[in-house]
Amino acid sequence: MNRNYLWLVVVVLLVGLVLTTMLATAQEAGPKIQWEYNVTVTPQRVTSEPHLEKIKAKLNELGEAGWELVGWEGRSWILKRQSAN
Repeated sequence: MNRNYLWLVVVVLLVGLVLTTMLATAQEAGPKIQWEYNVTVTPQRVTSEPHLEKIKAKLNELGEAGWELVGWEGRSWILKRQSAN
């Protein structure tokens, strides 16, 4: 009985290993998303409502072109969008 139990454990482990390998390979085979990045500088500092409106307009323009704001440093914006490749 112990011998049968040992074989059962070995078979279950091997089947688990094969299934895990198959799942990992299937996930890797999917298409990889390519990103392109852009850094742009704000037109000016936000000191009034008209400046804020210009910045909003620029961000909306970039958004319509597919760019997504992912961060900023001072007056520099960091944007990304999915590459056409």
